[in-house]
Amino acid sequence: MNRKLITGWLLIVLGLGQAGGGVLLAAAARAEDAALADPNLVRIHVIAHSDSPEEQALKLAVRDAVLDRLRPALSGARSRAEAEARIAALLPELEQAARAVAAAWGAAHPVRAELGTYAFPGKGYGDLYLPAGRYRALRILIGDAAGANFWCLVYPSFCYTIREVQVPPTEAVGTTLPEGCADGCAGSCTGRYPEPWAEGCPGICTAGCVSPL
Repeated sequence: MNRKLITGWLLIVLGLGQAGGGVLLAAAARAEDAALADPNLVRIHVIAHSDSPEEQALKLAVRDAVLDRLRPALSGARSRAEAEARIAALLPELEQAARAVAAAWGAAHPVRAELGTYAFPGKGYGDLYLPAGRYRALRILIGDAAGANFWCLVYPSFCYTIREVQVPPTEAVGTTLPEGCADGCAGSCTGRYPEPWAEGCPGICTAGCVSPL
C-alpha cells in the first residue's frame, strides 16, 4: 500500500480516537455534574485538628487567611468551571498561607488544601438551604481534621455577601438565649467574617457555620 495512503489512514484513526476520547471525557464530566446536589456551586470547608478551644481558634484564623486570598481571586468569575480553575491555580498559595498561620500559632500540624467532590449534610446559609449531597468544594484540612468545621459558599455567592452581618453590641453580649438556641459566641462576631444569626434565634450571634460532619 502507498506510504502516503497508510499515513493518511493513521491520521484519520488518530483523529477519530482523539475525538472519541473527547466525547468520553465530556460524558464523564456531565455524569459527574449530574451526581452533584447542585452543579453550579463551589463550597469551602475548613476542618480543625480537634475541638479544643485553641484548635477552633486556629481554624478561624486559617479561614480568614484563606478567604482573604480567595476573594480577589474569584472576583468576576463567570462560571463554576472558571471559579474552580482559579481555585486550582491558587491551591499552593492557599496551603502555604494556611501553614504560615498554623506555624505562627505554634502548631506543628500538617495543613492540606484540596479541590474535589465531597459529601455534605443538609445545611443553611442564611435564607439559602442546601440539601444533603455531594458538592464541589475547596477543603482545608488542619492536622487530623477531626474537629468541628467551618463551611460556606465561594461561588457563585461568596461568603462575604452572606456572612458580613452587623451585630448590635447590646445584642452580641450578655443576652439571654431563647430556649433551644445555641450558646452565644460574641467573640466570633467581631472578626472580619462574623458567624451568621442562628435560625429562629434573632438577635443572638451563634457559631452556626461551625458544626461537625
